Amino acid sequence: MSVQEPVAVPPRVPVTRADLAAAYLRFEKTLDRYPLPTARAEEINREFDNLTLAFFAGNGRAALQSLNALTQSLLPREERTDSMRFAASLKVRMLPPVARPGQIPIAACESIYPADIEPDREIALTLRLKHRGSGNVLEAPKKILGTQRVAIAQAIPVVASRNDLGGGCYDVVLVLQNEEEYPVAQLVVLDESLDQVRRRNEMRLAEVRAESPEIMLALGCCAGRNALLTDQPGEEVSALLLADPCKLQNEVGSEIEALLSGANPYRRRTGDTWRVLRADGSPIPVRVYAPPDAAHDKPLPLVIALHGAGGDENMFFDGYGAGRIKSLADERRFLVAAPLTYPFLARPAFFRILLDWLAEDYCVDRSRIYVLGHSLGAGAAASVANTHKPLVAATCCLAGGMFTTGPD
Repeated sequence: MSVQEPVAVPPRVPVTRADLAAAYLRFEKTLDRYPLPTARAEEINREFDNLTLAFFAGNGRAALQSLNALTQSLLPREERTDSMRFAASLKVRMLPPVARPGQIPIAACESIYPADIEPDREIALTLRLKHRGSGNVLEAPKKILGTQRVAIAQAIPVVASRNDLGGGCYDVVLVLQNEEEYPVAQLVVLDESLDQVRRRNEMRLAEVRAESPEIMLALGCCAGRNALLTDQPGEEVSALLLADPCKLQNEVGSEIEALLSGANPYRRRTGDTWRVLRADGSPIPVRVYAPPDAAHDKPLPLVIALHGAGGDENMFFDGYGAGRIKSLADERRFLVAAPLTYPFLARPAFFRILLDWLAEDYCVDRSRIYVLGHSLGAGAAASVANTHKPLVAATCCLAGGMFTTGPD
């Protein structure tokens, strides 16, 4: 649908997983950019613990506002501007999130909470689109205006002309008064609906002859990745929020071609890949990172990383030190698999299924398998280690508390 005129948007929007995830990733990236002096570490940790309590109590709005304020406190004083605080208080949604060439999508801009800016001061922000492939920059014809006292509920066209938007993925940012860019969303422009692409891929996957366990596992993984291709990604599944649909569409197409030819497209694949493991019929999302050395047949150590409560399989790769574990994997030459923790807490036996699954694609050194867990993940790590003692070379439990206590 083409949208020419602004439409009404609600002045009070719910806080979603997408809002909290984006704020958390900003916090991690800012902390990585401006490491804490030792004297402030305890204070920041305490404040983060407090906002975590608000999150688990179901008060997402308070958690989000506190997290944004905490992130801003990490910045040099000159970067803590009213325009940044105003941008942080906004939710920007692209309507539709996946558009066709010739459409004029709108940006629905809404206040999540009152902006902490000077009373009676008006802030004007520019909405900018940056094409990931070409680097072309487009700016919306209207600015986003706001004050401390008035909740924002604006809907603005993102371009002035139907001919402005070429195909591809765009990063949507707000340009602050100091010209710094504040990421808020993504927009996808494609000739064909992702829903149509997904359904066509499903028909092609049905033609794959899974004549070996390796191909059967690869087929299930490809089907899970294909399911991420959707015109309505929603705001509660992190894998959808973090995916680059344009890149994913091309990758899945190539993976299906390989499967149809009888090849495993994930064998010795290096880099960062979101995958799906099926254990006892249940799909378990897993992020896998393989350093360049994994392309060869030399056995590599394996680290299984289990996230904490409230998180998911993306925490270690995008959060927790801004994804530091991936650079460590490159430096120290080890494989990393970060599954959704909850199934492993309930069924430690899934650990062996995960190992066998990974061993179909990589040369794993079975004498050097390590388990790392944070918080609730520490409890799962301890349970896995106790259940599979001969397989686990070492276990690291971070902030596990009572979850990691036991006879061993």
